[in-house]
Amino acid sequence: MAKSVSILCVHGIGHGDADLNLRPSWTAAIQKGLRNWNSDVTPELKFLAYDKLFEDARLDAKVYAAAMAKLLASAVVHSVGDIFTRERSMVDFPEQVRWTAGMIAQWAADEDLRRHVRDVILAELKAKHYDAVCAHSLGSLICYDTFKRSPKALEGTIFVSLGSQIGNPAVRDVFAGRIEPLEAVTWYHLFNSNDHVFTTDLSIPADNFVEVATDFDIPNDMLNHDGAHYLGHANTVASVWRELSGVRTPRALTASLDTFAKLSRKPTRRALLIGINDYPDPRNRLEGCVNDVFL
Repeated sequence: MAKSVSILCVHGIGHGDADLNLRPSWTAAIQKGLRNWNSDVTPELKFLAYDKLFEDARLDAKVYAAAMAKLLASAVVHSVGDIFTRERSMVDFPEQVRWTAGMIAQWAADEDLRRHVRDVILAELKAKHYDAVCAHSLGSLICYDTFKRSPKALEGTIFVSLGSQIGNPAVRDVFAGRIEPLEAVTWYHLFNSNDHVFTTDLSIPADNFVEVATDFDIPNDMLNHDGAHYLGHANTVASVWRELSGVRTPRALTASLDTFAKLSRKPTRRALLIGINDYPDPRNRLEGCVNDVFL
């Protein structure tokens, strides 16, 4: 039976409104994922345009600089390797910063800007009901901020955050330091441990929250932040697009897919380091092991 799925797509950092590749790449990934489960499904995608709000917003240089410093300190400069590792002219460099890390810092520093982009999203959701909202990177910050303040806006809707900085310490102050559940049908958080744009994994104690491991490593791309790669990942297909496709899967298959999604999440890794200098036999005693552990 033919089925239509409406999805609001919210891009992340970069001049997404002018990116000629963004819409076709997202559309292809979403359509392929849905039709993997239901060949009759037709996605209806709306791409939210909001870059002009960032262009028009006046920057308070002092506040902006403080936000940028906090952002960089929280994730180390190599997290924006594409910006800082290539030789750029002084003319080129500020524009790159403005449309990448600078967008996150600007959003975090400017309360009026945050309010304006919230209004844009709420107006779109008021005008039309969407089955899902897919928000990438900065878009996920904007959406989470909106849905936390207006929880009813997500009623009957699936929320998908991908390549997200929601849990980053540098932006948590915007959310009063606490990340809370949302009133979505399901909140899928797609996390790639190789993504170097201030992204973080999340652990939220809520029955409707699912973190999906979507690790990928794009050749010659130091950021690994591409939205289409998140949306087309096999684990995204097995979770997000399965639910949205409307296909009814056998209970055994559903259970096995849910188990797979849980097992596919990367564990928290810790190291137990033991440095021993002293041994019973004086001839075997060492000098540098304890110091090595501290280092």
